[in-house]
Amino acid sequence: MVTRINRSSKSRTGKDYMLLWRLSKVVGWNVIQRAINGDERALNRIESYAWRDKKKPALVKWLDQQRKK
Repeated sequence: MVTRINRSSKSRTGKDYMLLWRLSKVVGWNVIQRAINGDERALNRIESYAWRDKKKPALVKWLDQQRKK
């Protein structure tokens, strides 16, 4: 299953959109798209951000779901 990140205002109501939108401010849309496609290096980069300073539980949960796919 492929998750597409569409930036139009009509698709901003998706379940994970706000989480990914906030993450895109830090790592960029390209890294997120690679992580969605299963790139382990991109997932590791997001995981390092998820555990930096203060644990981000929603992001850790999303990473676990992506790794299971």
